[in-house]
Amino acid sequence: MIKVQLADTAGITYQGVKETETAAVSIAKENRAERDDTAVIYERSNTEAAVFSSAKAAAGASMSNQQVQSSLSALGFYNGPVNGDLSTSLSKKAVENFQKVYGLSVNGSMNSSTLNRLKEINTMYNKVATSKELTALASRSKLNLDSSEKKNLARVWTFLRAGMGFTKNQCAGICGNLYEESHFATDNAQEIKKDGKNKYAKNHDSDYSFSVNDGIGYGLEQWTHFTVKKPLKETADEMGLAVSDINAQLGTIRKEVESTRINAWKKVLAKSSYNEVSDTFHDEIERPRIKEYAERRKSSKKIYDALKNY
Repeated sequence: MIKVQLADTAGITYQGVKETETAAVSIAKENRAERDDTAVIYERSNTEAAVFSSAKAAAGASMSNQQVQSSLSALGFYNGPVNGDLSTSLSKKAVENFQKVYGLSVNGSMNSSTLNRLKEINTMYNKVATSKELTALASRSKLNLDSSEKKNLARVWTFLRAGMGFTKNQCAGICGNLYEESHFATDNAQEIKKDGKNKYAKNHDSDYSFSVNDGIGYGLEQWTHFTVKKPLKETADEMGLAVSDINAQLGTIRKEVESTRINAWKKVLAKSSYNEVSDTFHDEIERPRIKEYAERRKSSKKIYDALKNY
């Protein structure tokens, strides 16, 4: 891992193998009754909103059940067969977890608002994940990310930008810190000295056994103290996921912003430039014993320069 010392997301076309006219009617009724959910909790300026125009336009297109499953899979929510059957427990759980992470009403049903949100999020993710800018950013001369870390960066950026509605400057300042903390490796445990040897020295630490009480940083944010590791474990358990899962960790970040660390996040989101955001995230969220402003600013700039068009 990176060496740090911490103080502490109804135009659905139902073509699945088990769907009936009765099910379609039921879904249509649910869609009519449902309130208009939104996962964006901070207003964007007109300039910022323009970034999402193509993704929102894609939300008006139809989507087959197979495409729904493929989209959920690309975002890390679904690992079952792409067979168009949305009635399976795997499909329902994937939908439910997507709703939780992206701030929708959680019911496990692929209703109109969930479908439209999925199309919007997946469109943006695909743009970022397949971009030449991300490939260059992940290269050895820049961030030196492996394939899973590169994919995680694309998912984190999409979540922060399209899922939370943060500005690109805010996203860059946050991501610069996450890179310095974990290298975007969700199974990254804080390096420690034990018996005279460095333990958990790699970016991926499959040998680490997660505990909320051990004071060892873990995951994207390097959650360390009991008060921040416990919400991570609770969120993962609620979602039926491992604590190392990218969406369990993104769900934890949403929970922090909305409740468990709301005051600290308010301070971060009151800032506008990526340097200010980076410094404030460093002080309010990460709180390392050794101050590392310059390195985090440098990483934030690299990320901003690469992803500022997304």
